[in-house]
Formats: sequence, C-alpha cells, structure tokens
Amino acid sequence: FDILCHRHQDCFACYRCIEIQTVSESDASYLGVPTEIGSSAAKKGAHVLIIDAGKGTTDFSLLHQVGTNMSHYESIYRSGIPASGHVLTYAFYEALKQHFISIGCGETFERLIREAFKGQNKQYLLTLTALLEKQKKNYVQFKDNKYDSSLNESAKGVYNWGSLKSYIDTLNNKKVLLPGTKDIVAAKVSEMVELLNASIIQYTKKNEIKLLKVYLSGRAFRFEPFREA
Repeated sequence: FDILCHRHQDCFACYRCIEIQTVSESDASYLGVPTEIGSSAAKKGAHVLIIDAGKGTTDFSLLHQVGTNMSHYESIYRSGIPASGHVLTYAFYEALKQHFISIGCGETFERLIREAFKGQNKQYLLTLTALLEKQKKNYVQFKDNKYDSSLNESAKGVYNWGSLKSYIDTLNNKKVLLPGTKDIVAAKVSEMVELLNASIIQYTKKNEIKLLKVYLSGRAFRFEPFREA
C-alpha cells in the first residue's frame, strides 16, 4: 500500500480514506458457481444455500436471489462452524491411536506424538499428516477391504517414527483401513453435519424460508461421506 501511495501520491492527495468492500468465503464461493453451471440458472426471488468447507472451517451463506443473474443476490444470513477437513483428517489419526492402544502399544504411540509436539520431530508430524490424508483421499476405495490381523505384528514392531511411517505405508499399499476407522469417521461426519443443520434449520424455520437449491464448495467435500451426508 505504501508503494501504491508513493507512485500515485498526486491522486491520493485528495482522499482521506479508501473504501474496501469484502465478501465472506461462502459468498465468494457462490460467485464462482456461474462458471460451472451458467449464470442464467438463477430464479428471481429464490433462496439458495452455499456451503464452503475448506481445511479449517465450514462456512455458509443463505442468499436471496434478487435478479435472474446469479450475481444479483443479497446475503441474508451467514454463519459457520470451526470444523472441516482437519476434523476428518483427525478421525484417521484417532483410529490409528485407538488401534495402537488395542494391541497394547498405546504408550509407544503417545510417546512418539509427544516428542513430535515438543519440537524434536516436527517433520514427522507433517509426514504422518500426509499419510493420513492419503487414507482419507482413498477412503472409498479402501473402506470395504478387509484388514489382515497379521499386520498387528508390524504395528507391535513400531518403536520410532521411521517404523511408524513404514507401518502406515504398508496400510496404504495394501489399501486397507484400520479396524474401527469407519465408525470413527462416521461419528465425526455426523457431528459436523448436526452442527451445520442446527444453525441452518433454526434460521430457515424461524423465518419460514424454503430453499430452492444447496450448493457445496470446498476441498472437504471431496470426501464422499461428508458430501453425501
């Protein structure tokens, strides 16, 4: 901004302030919808809902279409929840933790995590997250494959971050999920959906609003169970 003012100081000299207009993340997502379905898809007077689920938050906007072009709208209610893609990733971490506890290796797993958070192995945390993201990405492909209990011996052999990485690599290579993963994922998805619905339904019922359409946007909706819920 300082550089801009310096280059255009004659122009800025007559202004006392600059007005900047912003839009919410979910409003901005709605502005991108016309590029996918066409800008003439709007119905004047209709109410639509846009939900944007990114990595950290899930935001939504309830919009009133005031014209026949999708860019002609007014945002009448905005809100969100502090949960999104990171909560889904954590579900896979929770499944990993519970599995190590179930085979009697919970202390080893917790020691490795504590060491990482103390700053000794931060790079391993990034590696672990990447491996769990891979499981999330391939969830639909992996979820019906049976877990081989013989893999428990590999899990019991985990003693450092290198062996933990190798174990998770093995799960990904064999295209399997740990026992209990589906239940934990389902619980997290249900929790997020209930929080969203509570806020949306409360407002629409109170104001007698009927939604014409719901648009989903954001990377977290690439996760099929969340999108379908």
